[in-house]
Amino acid sequence: MREFFQPVCNFLAVRGRRLLYQGKPHEAADEVRRALDRYPGHYKLSALLGYFLYYEGKTEEAEQALNRALQLGGTRADEEPMIISAMLRASLGQRDRIDPRVFRFKPEETVDGDTAEWIGSLHALLGEKQQALVWLRRTLQVGNHNYPWFQRDKNWDKLRSDPEFQSLMQEAQQHWNQYTKLFGDSNL
Repeated sequence: MREFFQPVCNFLAVRGRRLLYQGKPHEAADEVRRALDRYPGHYKLSALLGYFLYYEGKTEEAEQALNRALQLGGTRADEEPMIISAMLRASLGQRDRIDPRVFRFKPEETVDGDTAEWIGSLHALLGEKQQALVWLRRTLQVGNHNYPWFQRDKNWDKLRSDPEFQSLMQEAQQHWNQYTKLFGDSNL
């Protein structure tokens, strides 16, 4: 049964993020809730629920889901629940409650665009502008050019007027426009 979880989680992660990027975090959370009804002990589904609830503005519910994900995942879990939980803590101004392992990640060693963007956004939430921009630059370097999401993501609001942030957004937009030209509009 464990082999089945990974494809289900991957599907829900992709579908849920698409809904989130379209501004529909409630629909994304509902889909994950239905999956959790069937597989209540799966840490990755709990982490996804926490992620979507965070963007829905339901911080208490998000915290519960993320704590459950961390508890269920234990040592076998990937970093995703820990990083999403750190993002939630940063949004609440609770730097002291963020798992210190999150701050040990290095941009140059990170090859996942979502991880880089999440860590950058948590630094933005904490008001750590230079670290946030380093991580955002890494996000683009490893190929995460989700310009519409970067424009919508509330985590980056504190940096929107920063010239370096705007320059990075222009770079992301150029990539996005090229993708749209090659593959058509994605409806994000």
